[in-house]
Amino acid sequence: MMKEVQMKTKQMRLKSIALIGLAICTVFSTAAASSAKPSDISGHWAEKKIHGWLDQGLIQGYPDGAFKPNSPVSRAEFMAMTNRAFDLTDSGSISFSDVKESDWHYSVVAKAIAAGYIKGYGDGTMKPNHPVSRQEAAAMVSSLLQLGSEETGEVLEKFTDKGSMAAWSKPAIGAVLKQGIMSGYPDQTFRPSQMITRAEAVVTLDRVLETRTHKVTYQEAGIYGGSKEAPITVKGDVEVKSPGITLQHMVIEGNLILAEGIGEGEAILTNVTVKGKTMVRGGGMNSILVKDSTLAVLVVDKVNGQVRVEVSGSTSVDEVQLESGAKLEEKDLQGSGFTTVIITDQKGQQSVVTIAGNVDKLQLNVPNSKVDVVSGKIGTMEVGKDAKNTEIKLGSQVTVENMTVDAPSKVTGPGTVKSAKVNVNGVSFERRPDKVDTPDGVTIKLPSPSPGPGPDSDSDPDPDPDPDPDPSQSGIFISADKATLKPGESTIVKVSVSAKDLYSGQLKIKFDPVKLQVENDAKLQLSNSQLNTSLVAAENVDNSKGTIVYAASLLRDRKGINANKEELFSFVVKVKEGQSASASAIQIESEKFLNSDVKEMSMDSLESLNLTIQP
Repeated sequence: MMKEVQMKTKQMRLKSIALIGLAICTVFSTAAASSAKPSDISGHWAEKKIHGWLDQGLIQGYPDGAFKPNSPVSRAEFMAMTNRAFDLTDSGSISFSDVKESDWHYSVVAKAIAAGYIKGYGDGTMKPNHPVSRQEAAAMVSSLLQLGSEETGEVLEKFTDKGSMAAWSKPAIGAVLKQGIMSGYPDQTFRPSQMITRAEAVVTLDRVLETRTHKVTYQEAGIYGGSKEAPITVKGDVEVKSPGITLQHMVIEGNLILAEGIGEGEAILTNVTVKGKTMVRGGGMNSILVKDSTLAVLVVDKVNGQVRVEVSGSTSVDEVQLESGAKLEEKDLQGSGFTTVIITDQKGQQSVVTIAGNVDKLQLNVPNSKVDVVSGKIGTMEVGKDAKNTEIKLGSQVTVENMTVDAPSKVTGPGTVKSAKVNVNGVSFERRPDKVDTPDGVTIKLPSPSPGPGPDSDSDPDPDPDPDPDPSQSGIFISADKATLKPGESTIVKVSVSAKDLYSGQLKIKFDPVKLQVENDAKLQLSNSQLNTSLVAAENVDNSKGTIVYAASLLRDRKGINANKEELFSFVVKVKEGQSASASAIQIESEKFLNSDVKEMSMDSLESLNLTIQP
């Protein structure tokens, strides 16, 4: 039997496919079933399977002691068996003229309709008491498993009666034959119009159950899964072999393999829970999109290339293991996102890992690692003893709360490291951490503590600071990395202040919400300014109104500071899609800065930023 099930686009409304035992309700008689073993299955081709089910109490015989394995099964009986097998409990609305609420099979039909694997006839009937033909059974099973259409020519060619198969049934027959769920007869016939027997129904559904506990494979572009109200459960592994595939509303109890066949294409997960590992072996820089999903362990292992994994909505990923280059990005996230990221064996590749988002713990365990953190907050960063010659770049939007370095490495970029514990020689920082701890005998390379002249320090992380600069002109200044943008592009905007005896400040900045929006969850990235290390009273962004409000104050005995174009905060602004050629300003709507005497200061200059939008 094939253990891989290829599914094609079709949505099923299943509450769950919890593969517990198949309990078939005996509906052939209203009398109590006999507990004796059936007398008419000895020597039957399905004897072993029927005995197994009888021993487990999954099926029963008739009161007269017979099982009647060769008797036909009605449509209602087949639906009852299927519903019980797959624990289908949701009921749909039905109005078939031949199904009344008083019928024993009323709820059975309602559940089958809700699951979507059977339909009524054009005349408004269900014909629940009609026998099920083999081609009808194939169609129901194919719909249940979402097998969809198959290339039937080669599969059906060997059957001498293929011409008698209904056109609507050929794709389903081809699919169930290809998966080994149904088979033909020794005389090379399939007998599509022949009624399926009780024995055949048991064996067919048993094969469906066995199939569902093995690997499910998707290899054609499309959308697969259940609905939000009724997700499906796959007991085994799932493999995605082609680009353009979306999995949604699905619980995978095994592993999810995003295979090499995805190439540089895209795969999407929406409301998917993976209890095993999610292994990414294919995909490009616009590739794996994960929304409202829960992944236990994500392993990125793509040979010769980088893959981008974007998480959004309520997504949570407990652990990420990077065995190759990758870009991890959080976007419009309400969930926990990436919790722990571990850079592990890179298999000799000189790969770059890029992170744009918040990570609780980042571990670097291999030499020659290159890590570019472009935005977000890292709770704990650990450079392990094996991670020699690691290069870490921290963007202006980045804060690392705690860093431990146990291997020679280099930290560059304007990002903030609040606390660094360096245990080895050969470590350098482009920007001085707020706090540095080193054991005796360890020296590190740090920048000058001020913009004034002076040699770099190879030790002494806490020299006496230089005097505050004396600004020649007071003002608020807004600048950007680039001032000309296309729709969809973004830039980093920085807000700085120059003032003497500065004690506190309030700012309200205005931008056009029709054209622009602040990214990174509409948050400001506070700088390492003395104002921000004392008390930040407000840091609010409202994209709907186009406003930014900032307020901060020193916590001192009425002693101000001299600030010379000292950065207060920055943010990432993006031009919305669909904008025509135009200009858009980011400007100061109001400001109020106080000196140490709590007197309002008059600013010499209030600069605005003019952005040019080019389609």
